[in-house]
Amino acid sequence: MNYPMAESASIVTNWAIIDRQPVTVSPNATFLEILRKFDQGCDYLIVMDCHIPLGVITAERVIKIITTGVNIYSLRAKSFCQSFPCQKEAELTDIFTIAQGILKGNYDVFGCLNNHDDLSGVITPKSLINHLETDVLYQRISLQHFFKPNLILVDEEDSILEVTEQYVKNNGKYGFIFKQNQKLKIINAQHIIGAFLKDNWNTTPIQNLVLGDIPSFCFEQKLPNIIDALQHQPAILLHHKNLANHQYLTSSFCELGVNNIPPSFVEELSLITPRDLIEVFNPVWQQNFLREQQQELDYLKTAVRLEQKQVEQEKLLSSLSYRIRQSLRLEDILDSTVNEVRSFLDCDRVIIYQLYPDGDGVIIAESAGKNVMSILGRVVRDHCFAKDFIQPYLNGRIQATDNVFTANLSPCHLDLLLGIQVQANLVVPIIFHDRLWGLLAAQNSFHPRHWQKDELDLLQKLAAQVAIAIQQSEYAQKALQVAEYQTAIAHLGNTALISNNLEILEKTTVKIIADTLEVEYCNLLELQANQAAFVLKAGRGWKDMWLGVARIGASPRWMPGYAMTVKQPVITEDLLVETRFSPPPFLHNTNIVSGAMVNIGSNDNYFGIIGVYSKKPRKFSPEEINFLQTVANVLATAIERTKSQRQLDYFFNLSLDMFCIAGVDGSFKRVNSSFSTTLGYAEEEMINKNMLSFIHPDDVEVTAQELEKLSHGFPSQNFENRWRTNEGLYRWLAWKSLPYEEGTIYAVARDITLAKQAEEQLRSLNEELETRVKDRTEELEQTTTQLRTFVQTAGTVLVVLNQNYRIMEWNEEAEKIFGWTRESVLGEDYFLLFVAPSDRDILRTKLDITLLEGTVQRNLESKVMVADGTERTLLWNVNRFTDGKGEGIGIIACGQDIEEVRLAQLRLKLSEERFRSIFNQAAVGIVQVSLPGKLVLVNDKFTQLVGYSRNDLSEMDFHALIHPDDVSDTLTDLSDLLASHRATFEREIRIKRPNDDYIWIYLTMSVVWVSVEPSYFIAVINDISDRKQAEESLQKSESRLNSVLSSLQDVVWSMSLPDMNLRYINPACEILYGHSPASILANRGLLLEMVAPEYRQTVEDTWQEILEGYRLGILQNDTNKSWELEYKIILSTGKERWIRERSHIVYDKYGRAVSIDGISTDVTQRHEAEEKLFKSLQEKEVLLKEIHHRVKNNLYVISGLLNLQSSYVEDAIVRNLFHDSQNRIQTMAVIHEQLYQSDDLSEINLADYINRLVSNLFLSYNSNREGIKPVTNLAECSLNIETAIPAGLLINELVTNAFKHAFPHGKGQVTINLSLKDNQHITLEVKDDGKGFPEDLNWEESPSLGLRLVRLLTQQLDAEIEVTSAKDEGTCFCLQFFPIS
Repeated sequence: MNYPMAESASIVTNWAIIDRQPVTVSPNATFLEILRKFDQGCDYLIVMDCHIPLGVITAERVIKIITTGVNIYSLRAKSFCQSFPCQKEAELTDIFTIAQGILKGNYDVFGCLNNHDDLSGVITPKSLINHLETDVLYQRISLQHFFKPNLILVDEEDSILEVTEQYVKNNGKYGFIFKQNQKLKIINAQHIIGAFLKDNWNTTPIQNLVLGDIPSFCFEQKLPNIIDALQHQPAILLHHKNLANHQYLTSSFCELGVNNIPPSFVEELSLITPRDLIEVFNPVWQQNFLREQQQELDYLKTAVRLEQKQVEQEKLLSSLSYRIRQSLRLEDILDSTVNEVRSFLDCDRVIIYQLYPDGDGVIIAESAGKNVMSILGRVVRDHCFAKDFIQPYLNGRIQATDNVFTANLSPCHLDLLLGIQVQANLVVPIIFHDRLWGLLAAQNSFHPRHWQKDELDLLQKLAAQVAIAIQQSEYAQKALQVAEYQTAIAHLGNTALISNNLEILEKTTVKIIADTLEVEYCNLLELQANQAAFVLKAGRGWKDMWLGVARIGASPRWMPGYAMTVKQPVITEDLLVETRFSPPPFLHNTNIVSGAMVNIGSNDNYFGIIGVYSKKPRKFSPEEINFLQTVANVLATAIERTKSQRQLDYFFNLSLDMFCIAGVDGSFKRVNSSFSTTLGYAEEEMINKNMLSFIHPDDVEVTAQELEKLSHGFPSQNFENRWRTNEGLYRWLAWKSLPYEEGTIYAVARDITLAKQAEEQLRSLNEELETRVKDRTEELEQTTTQLRTFVQTAGTVLVVLNQNYRIMEWNEEAEKIFGWTRESVLGEDYFLLFVAPSDRDILRTKLDITLLEGTVQRNLESKVMVADGTERTLLWNVNRFTDGKGEGIGIIACGQDIEEVRLAQLRLKLSEERFRSIFNQAAVGIVQVSLPGKLVLVNDKFTQLVGYSRNDLSEMDFHALIHPDDVSDTLTDLSDLLASHRATFEREIRIKRPNDDYIWIYLTMSVVWVSVEPSYFIAVINDISDRKQAEESLQKSESRLNSVLSSLQDVVWSMSLPDMNLRYINPACEILYGHSPASILANRGLLLEMVAPEYRQTVEDTWQEILEGYRLGILQNDTNKSWELEYKIILSTGKERWIRERSHIVYDKYGRAVSIDGISTDVTQRHEAEEKLFKSLQEKEVLLKEIHHRVKNNLYVISGLLNLQSSYVEDAIVRNLFHDSQNRIQTMAVIHEQLYQSDDLSEINLADYINRLVSNLFLSYNSNREGIKPVTNLAECSLNIETAIPAGLLINELVTNAFKHAFPHGKGQVTINLSLKDNQHITLEVKDDGKGFPEDLNWEESPSLGLRLVRLLTQQLDAEIEVTSAKDEGTCFCLQFFPIS
């Protein structure tokens, strides 16, 4: 490395480590000027006197001076600067020596002189680190080598003084961290110095500091990356987190998500300054660093070797995996595996050993080196293996034998290994389908070998890959077998589809089974119709003469019968030992050993048995049985299809309808015999001919359109067209067609020629009939129109009745006379509508004579009832009309009104029109009800109320609309009206609406009299549903309120204004006052009489105030006015109770005071408890005063005893000790004396106590020191005894010390200041203007009893104490504390 040595530096000015422009100050620069320099960003200041360096001032030096408490305003730079060594640049030693001196703290900077001995520059930590960029070694150094936690966690409320003291205490080696506004803040020396320039800096909290941003780096950063940052910043921050370079605390550092700063988090931070980095120049540090780098390099080399080996292993595994995917031949995969493993492990032999079920096995793959015996294909019989090793290998055993002679192997196993030339053995299991398939072994034949762990891992992974290859090979074999089976089944299926010949299908089935399963014997047995025996229909291996002839019984004792019975495949491995059944007789002498049978078809379509047989023992696999059963199912389906096809052919040819199969182009593919019968063509003449060639020319186009629709998959329904017969005639056919498969149509046709002919004849007859009916109807309508015109224009009343006397015609004159329109009376009973009950029988008799006998009635006088309810007299001419037989079927009556009646009727009509106008426009419902209860007339409002139309109402009775619960009372009222008991009645009832709900109405009803007889009722109806709902809601609300008020234990009452009458009081009054609500409501004076005499006037004045406020209108303006009273009452039993009464004014909607409501609560228990508590408090107060009195007396007794004892002591020092103890005891006694003389036993007046205490002390000590004067500035302050005693003792010690030590000449002034802030924060100051502390005295460590007591009492008060002392300027103790809880 190129270290800059003095010997090698020919031009010293090129040294980058020298700061050529140091900041200098004069020797007489004031302390404030120094502070301002540092506040401007200086790292250090050189004190120069005429080019002569006197010393250096650093930030740490300035902070130490401030904390000593000296008068900084009198200081000058020359008085506190620190000297530093200087040397000519030409004589400079190497930078390592200079750096070590700075690092050890021997000096802060190193001066450089020119040839004239003038200062040319200085070497500082910041200038030294510039050299770190000159050598590649330093560029490899990371910041983690300098990381050390050096931040102290402080609170944002801590003062600058507290932080400064901690900084000095730790020799400036630490910074400070705190959290403010969710951001982390860092304080260093420059921040502290900047704060000294502010007023009241010592009490200012650190949160008020203006802090700049500090760059933060991850500790993995390299050294050169931060040198530039340290040239512009006094420090940088290191953190364990991987933050980006130059992230700042105020912006990004706080994004670490730190809400509360735990100590563990602070341990991850380090504040780095240039002084920390110059440790790099320590040769020992560099040697250690190089050693670490070498270790890291060695580690990397080892890691590379392991990585290379790992890569080779991965390549080997990848190669094997690739071959497994590319090849289905297990032998090829195993051979390449053992070759590559032997090459990779560099061993003598690698084998793959496959196990037999009995534990023996065979070597199926081998790779052996030169001079190594081959054991490929050898069968290995190890009797110990199955018993001792199979289960451990299944459990994951790996056998790594480094030396067979030292491995403690069993003798039989050792002999086996030595017999196949093995000295070192590594064996892993190959597990397939949860069984031990075999072993993969690597072997050394000529020398031992230690097997590495990675070699074991590799062999395990290879064994897993081999297991995958075995599985893949097995799956491939099964896939080939399944493919072969599927090909055979497909071939059989195609044969079944092509041919309907069962014999060919049976022979093909037997051949396919025998060839596919490679069996010597195969047969197909068909069950006979009587189900008693099977016949051999087809087979292989049997004599041809047996086919179709050989039979075997269907009994379960034979194998076919047993298979048919169990309805499952039957498999036997050895027919000679089979016990379930006997083999078929034709199997005798064939040497057949094994066989299997499956059923053809199910119960509904059972056909027979397929059997396969083998002369060698053979266990037919599930796949083979499945194949056999699938073939049987295909055969059963084909047989069933063949039978169905035969049945379909029978039906096809026997049907009377015309069946055909055709293409969508119209060409016939098949037709049945009905086509020949109907059209006369032979089947050969139609097959492959287009049907359009047989169609009537007029139907060709629509037929082609129908074929087009069928070609798109739409069925054809009821399509009709004409077909030409072979005789040249045409016949109508009706078709129903369905598209079946692509290009095929199935169609059914029926000859409808006769139906078409009959339809044509019927159409002709219908047309003729319709013409006749039309003509006759026109004649009838013309006659009817003429008749109706005559009837309507006739000047008389014309009424037509049928034989039941229902109205069939009604002219305009009748409408005028009767008041009913034609539409409203047609079909109605004339007698019921218009004839009075008393006249009906007479009139009916007369009309019956006319209807039955044909007698014409002339000038028949009859009274009729018209629409307004009145009667009119008409003169009638009556005749009948007859049917074709001459029998009377109706009455025609012509009537005329008498003149006087007509004039009266005219006046009545005018009146009625006025009535109708009022009637229909009324805002209430108006109804005319007939005496029997029918609704004769209703207005629009009524229809709106009930929701029925007028037509609906005209058919309803009035009482049918009334709620069942209201009907009886309403009918009673109507009876009273008819009996003339009263002229009208009013009632609230419910009436029904169409949706079966009811509305409330207010019914006013009266009867209308004609002459002296009642004629009808008039009802006036008002809708009161809304009012009823409001009443119901109010009733429920009142019910809930009454329930709540009844359950209250407090008395709730209400009085009206201004009469002050009690309107309501709840039942709780009986419990509280002993009187029921009724008695109190009857006599409100009871409540006032119960009030105790001493409170009665107060109660009366309150009520008088309420009345006065009401009369003056005050209550109207003050709507929030309320009253609250608490008084005592005396019950009639003499028992006393305390009542708390709260009341307020209630206003109506116009803002007028209408009542005063209130609640009266029983508070007797509370008063009794308060009284007991007050008595107890008085007793305890007396007792506590007595205790304080006794404590004071005892303390004075102790003081007297000490005084008496001191009179016998001749030693002045001891006597003074007694005297001090007396003062301390009297200090406590004064507190107890003030407490028992005070009204408040919990606190004393601290100002009074201090005045008295100081007076006692001055009287005690001032006998020989008349020149010492006390001065007190005391704010009023009360303290509890826990705080007063230590505070008093503290004042005693401080004043005593001032008397004893501050004034050697007996003159001076002791000042005691007491101030209070926010009623809690107490500041106590005891100072004198004496000689001050000796310079060598550290009061915090002084063994003096007085100062020790001061420290202890300060801790007891949890106070902050500040002590300042200057020679001949006195001493000041300033304490700040809060009262002790």
